[in-house]
Amino acid sequence: MPVVLDWWSRQPHRSEAVFAVLGARGEWLASLNAAWRKPVAGSHVPTNVDDIWQTGTTPDRMALLLTVRRHDPGRALLLIQSTWATDGAEERRRFLEALIEKAWMADEPFLEAALGDKSKVVRRQAARVLGQLLGSRLRARMTERARTIIGVESKRSLVRRVTRIGLAPPKEFVKEWERDGIEEKAASAEGPRAWWMQQILSVTDLALWTELSGMDPAGVVAAIRGDDFAKPAMTALVEAARAEKNSAWAIAITRELLARKDEDSPDLEWVWPILAPAERETFLIEVISLDRYKPIARWEVAASSDHKWSADLSMKVLKLLKQRAPKKPEDVWALSHAIARISRCVCPNPASVADAFEEAVSALFTDATPDSFKKSIDRVRLRADMHKEFSL
Repeated sequence: MPVVLDWWSRQPHRSEAVFAVLGARGEWLASLNAAWRKPVAGSHVPTNVDDIWQTGTTPDRMALLLTVRRHDPGRALLLIQSTWATDGAEERRRFLEALIEKAWMADEPFLEAALGDKSKVVRRQAARVLGQLLGSRLRARMTERARTIIGVESKRSLVRRVTRIGLAPPKEFVKEWERDGIEEKAASAEGPRAWWMQQILSVTDLALWTELSGMDPAGVVAAIRGDDFAKPAMTALVEAARAEKNSAWAIAITRELLARKDEDSPDLEWVWPILAPAERETFLIEVISLDRYKPIARWEVAASSDHKWSADLSMKVLKLLKQRAPKKPEDVWALSHAIARISRCVCPNPASVADAFEEAVSALFTDATPDSFKKSIDRVRLRADMHKEFSL
């Protein structure tokens, strides 16, 4: 344990996962050494919760809140409420942020009240949490506002009926929107109307789109295509799908964004956690097979799916990466992080996966594989050896 804690204390980003392994004994041991004490959520709720909450530093209280929240969400909310009147605005904001991880409807009355807080940062954080809380009154208000934005037009052509969605952003800002976290001034160069619409649609129930149009998610995103406000609408749909963790919408949105070859490649890391394991693996193969990706980008896309790959997925991905190696060796140096990440994801069994990984990495170089890349190959070999030993 001291060896693990000593290593952990030197990491730039100290993961709380170490205490999931070391448990209560590890947490106790870390408390005895100032170099090892870095407030992160623990694996168990301490007995002196109230004392720490009342007298601890803000980082200590935050770590405690996250720990309690994961074991007893209701008790965590009571802790926040107990000192709400005396905590500073930034503390209140951070404590509300901790509620996102396990947001549930029992939080809603308190969060609704927080929308009227005297601090702007607290009000906006309360709105963010409520926006992630399915069934909240804030989401209901946003969904009603969206009804005036989403317009559906259906025309019959010679071959079939074509449905188009026309977007009509608000023409003026309504003062009462501020309470629900809608900002009046655009955060970027886009126009104010598009900005207001994007904020509303990002917290709108996705069911409204299918209700108004009668189409499935793929049909909806196709019907938006060509509208003057399609880009901010798609940005909003990404946020809405992320909040609802809706796999059908996540896949439909991503396919639509990937089909736009004249635009930058979309961020994919938000998609994978939403999908079920089988969906994730099927969709990953589909995505990295697209011609829009150059060899280096294909490695980076594969690395974006940071989960435990099955043996079948590992072999398919590594085979594809080997077949489409970059032609310019100097381009591969930017891949060290992606390759290291993939080395932690590929399945360690069967051992042939390690062979396939080494072949895919070696194909990146015309000469010998550099030592910095061999570290990832060695990691996969070591994982395969460990898996074999534990299987005996």
